[in-house]
Amino acid sequence: MIKWILVAIFVIPRIIYSQIVLLIMNANKKVFGIEKRYKVVRNTIRWLNVFLRVDLNVINKEIINKTQQDGQGRIYVANHLNIYDVLALIIIFEKPLIFVSKKENSKVPFLNTHLKAIDTLSIDREDPRQSLKICKEAGLLVKSGKNIVIFAEGTRSKDGRVAPFKAALKTMVHYSQSETVLICVHNTSAPLSFHLFKYPKERVNVRVFETIPYSFYLENRKDFNEILREQLQKQVDEFDLLNKKLKDK
Repeated sequence: MIKWILVAIFVIPRIIYSQIVLLIMNANKKVFGIEKRYKVVRNTIRWLNVFLRVDLNVINKEIINKTQQDGQGRIYVANHLNIYDVLALIIIFEKPLIFVSKKENSKVPFLNTHLKAIDTLSIDREDPRQSLKICKEAGLLVKSGKNIVIFAEGTRSKDGRVAPFKAALKTMVHYSQSETVLICVHNTSAPLSFHLFKYPKERVNVRVFETIPYSFYLENRKDFNEILREQLQKQVDEFDLLNKKLKDK
């Protein structure tokens, strides 16, 4: 209760302010580049994070700061639990991230303005042709130096398990011919939980995996999605075990 009262008092006005600023920026994207728009979105999320009292424990963060010699971007593949997954990634990444999101999110008030500001790609899961077009576009953006994030399961996990990956991931890798990086997010439901009187500090674990070269995709094309999914699931299991040990203390 205390947390959400503070969010209402201190964060909602900030969101309204950023909404106005981003509406202006979105109408003049040639003047306001994605770096400027991303910074506004990121600063708003970081402000929200203060009142959510989240301790982001990031393992191997240095990997995301390394750049490829050929000037390409990367495809970041993360498991998906809830909206805080997106918030956590934007906090961690100082440089712009472009997300691939279901088209339904582009219709949510306030959220749609922020998604548009960071050039989010909306994918229609009911339209295979449109999905393929967006996957190709994402791959070419990576090839040009942009960093793309895809939640390869295609939807949020209800039980925390990593579901089978959709074909979209392989399509993006194929067209980008770039590195792929796995990111495991864990316990992201905690910051959004409701406590009547308590206002605990929440810990969210994030692990960035070593880069996966395009050659690995070529050598393991058939099982590529499953290999990556298994690696994420293994990390989820390790984080589950760690949390259990901490609670038992």
